[in-house]
Amino acid sequence: MIALLFANDARAAEKVDLALVLAVDVSGSIDAEEFQLQRNGYAGAFRDPRLIAAVMGGREKRIAVTLLEWAGSTGQIQVFPWMLIDGRAAAYALADRLQTLPRQVFGGRSTSISGAIDASVRLLESSPYEAERRVIDVSDRKSTR
Repeated sequence: MIALLFANDARAAEKVDLALVLAVDVSGSIDAEEFQLQRNGYAGAFRDPRLIAAVMGGREKRIAVTLLEWAGSTGQIQVFPWMLIDGRAAAYALADRLQTLPRQVFGGRSTSISGAIDASVRLLESSPYEAERRVIDVSDRKSTR
């Protein structure tokens, strides 16, 4: 009876094909137009039928996504917790969320891609999902031009 109680606590993490961190530069060097370009680009991607088909074509038929906004070496914040994308409705909900969330504000114009990568790696390591692949997509000023 005791072994059965402990077995329930040792549940395996839910499996996904991909754990994806969207790491977006929101430093002072990113103006409002560039910020909107980044957000609209991600939102458009999650509304694209090809992305949804790719998600549904995976073994688990789902991915997990979170958004990290970053600036300097200590300026990173996970904007929303991991979201499970398992079809069109979830992908569209993520796209809507991306377009309506306010921008995080960090003081100064400092930019640290290495800080963003370190924070993204920590998010991947602490993800509640077991992922076959783990990816960090970094969007910064140079990638928006």
